[in-house]
Amino acid sequence: MASQAFKDILSESSALFGILGFGLFGLLSALRIVVRTIIRRINATRDRRNLGESFSSWSHAYLQTGMNQKTCRTLSAMINSISASLLADIRLMVKKAMEEIDNNLIMYDLSLNELVQTPNLLLPITFQNANSMIRVDLEFLRNLISNNLLNPTLIVGPAGAGKSILLRLLQRVFLEEPGKLCFIIDADTFVLHRNSAQNIGSQAWISDLVKTHYFSRKMDSFEEKTLTDRVLTNCIFLLDSLDEIAERLSQQEFAIFCRSYLFRSSLVITCRQSFFERSSSTLDVANRDILTWQPATEESLVNFVQAYLSMSHSSTEINALSNHILDLPKRHPALHEVLENPLLLTMLCSLDIDNAGLQPVRICDIYSDFVFFLIDREISSGRTNAKRNSIISALIEVAWSRYSNKDTLQSGNLTHFLDRVSWALPSEHDVVIQELQGNPLLRWIPGDNPRAPIYVRLIHQSFQDYLIALRLYRWLLSETDYGDDFFTYIETPEVTSFIKDFLSEIVCNGDQQATASYRLRSALEEVLARITSCESESDGRLTTFAAGQIAYYLGIVGVEEDKKWLGDIIKTQSVFWVKRAGAIGLAIGGYPKLLEALIDEMQEQISCGNFILARQNIGIELGYYGDQQFDVLDPTCDNGLSTCRKLVDHVCQELSADDLTASNARILVFDLLYLHNHRMASYDSFIAEINVHSNELATILNKMATVSGWTFPEIKMLQDSLLVKNS
Repeated sequence: MASQAFKDILSESSALFGILGFGLFGLLSALRIVVRTIIRRINATRDRRNLGESFSSWSHAYLQTGMNQKTCRTLSAMINSISASLLADIRLMVKKAMEEIDNNLIMYDLSLNELVQTPNLLLPITFQNANSMIRVDLEFLRNLISNNLLNPTLIVGPAGAGKSILLRLLQRVFLEEPGKLCFIIDADTFVLHRNSAQNIGSQAWISDLVKTHYFSRKMDSFEEKTLTDRVLTNCIFLLDSLDEIAERLSQQEFAIFCRSYLFRSSLVITCRQSFFERSSSTLDVANRDILTWQPATEESLVNFVQAYLSMSHSSTEINALSNHILDLPKRHPALHEVLENPLLLTMLCSLDIDNAGLQPVRICDIYSDFVFFLIDREISSGRTNAKRNSIISALIEVAWSRYSNKDTLQSGNLTHFLDRVSWALPSEHDVVIQELQGNPLLRWIPGDNPRAPIYVRLIHQSFQDYLIALRLYRWLLSETDYGDDFFTYIETPEVTSFIKDFLSEIVCNGDQQATASYRLRSALEEVLARITSCESESDGRLTTFAAGQIAYYLGIVGVEEDKKWLGDIIKTQSVFWVKRAGAIGLAIGGYPKLLEALIDEMQEQISCGNFILARQNIGIELGYYGDQQFDVLDPTCDNGLSTCRKLVDHVCQELSADDLTASNARILVFDLLYLHNHRMASYDSFIAEINVHSNELATILNKMATVSGWTFPEIKMLQDSLLVKNS
């Protein structure tokens, strides 16, 4: 249906048709007069909002029937004018949004602007490959862009390595150039724009996103067309945290997005190292430079620490404190990541560990001390009356809601999840909610309009990983009744890293170990009893998955009596997932015999032509390491895909680890042997990846063959198999 403006102009021009007739000459003349009338009205009113549809309709009709060069130039000039106006408007709003973000605190008391403006405070982290590099440094980026040296790139690095800061700096440099438009698209963008009617990542989706977030008024159809065809096709997109975007989308939605215009046209994309290792086979990055993170130089680390400490300490204190911080990883090897990670180093510097009497020995200690420090600062300053434990409990539930639902948490749900925290008394709810809304660890993101819900997320993804692990740790120590639902999820590698830190603390404390062991045994007894009474198949499968997870952790941290009980359960267990998980947990916990017996059983079946257990074992490994989708309802399924690259790479890495045990080494070698001899679907992938590690693997196998007590047959079998391959 024509717009009202269209009808008005049609009415005004009707007399022209009567006078000129309906011949071709008359039609062209009428159209020319109508278009000129519209242009004069636009110039007179300087308001295109009610003229867009009529202008678009009449000009389209005129273009189809032919027109003279003067009118073409007039229309072209009008389109260029609207394009320039839209570009200027959007640039202004994008720069305003960028400045607000850059002035927000990104960690502790620092904003990005302060990092950039203070000498030595912005660590010059480098991402590179054999041919290209990029550095977190404004002048370096200006030179890179001014000389047109930045190719389509994928930035890969661990959490806290500076990937997001790099994109913020890139956006700043691009927007310094007149006429340039640059957007950063991140996981928050996808959450807020999840309900768009357009295909995710399409040009229409991007146009819809820009209209929603950067325009307070409604655009007319001609402006929308100009925005899509002339403005957005020439702008620069930077895609931040592809791993977090994947978590916010379903598997099908993410597959669609990876084929979308936005993914293909984004100049720079960032993701975590662990995500890239799990997902590289499904990402089309063949035409991109893949740059991986490199640690900062020792000189830049010293400069950074001293610059940071100078903000709160005297010159006489700085050298002693900086030496103490930089020497921590030497005294505690588990802290080796500190000097490689700007986020960790910033937290450590802010803790004032000498004066506070803190002695972190693990990465999780730094996170714990930093979270407690921030909360105590809020309390001591009078900004909140809530108790520390209540605030931490609420933060944990924010993290869990995001982790388990794969989405950000709406503010309307805060009271609901606080009801689940037993020690947050009803009288504290309002106080805790008020504290969360100003908590420095959280970021609140407004919706598309004033009536839309407000979303909340952690200041950095690694804090969510830490809080998820802390939730399990507190449940293990009976500090809370909420935590056993963790076992129905497969944890990410980042969460696993924090859990290992907490478990190492538990096994070194007799009382904590006894409490955790009792908790896990009770939970395992409950889920094993519940498996047979589940009302649906999916409930039964999920309960079985949880049983395997619990058995694994009980094997690691259980007291001797409970480990023996678990061993008896495993011997009679018919479900391979539970049997294998418990056996591996016990092997890590110092009881390897059941895992060795399981490997013997698989080898014996293979010799008789029965591959059922071995196939289930490799299905678990392929899913866990990312060569196929891991399904908690069927974790032992081998989907028959043609790749095993990630599994082979991880196995070779684990075989070279210093803390490798005999039983763990045997299951890893068994995996390689099965892939080589019996899984033909991925044979080419196996050969390609094993060639990368062939020299290293040969050295490892030779060394293993000489270790006393490591006499399992798989070593010689794999050596012979690889020897045949090489010949």
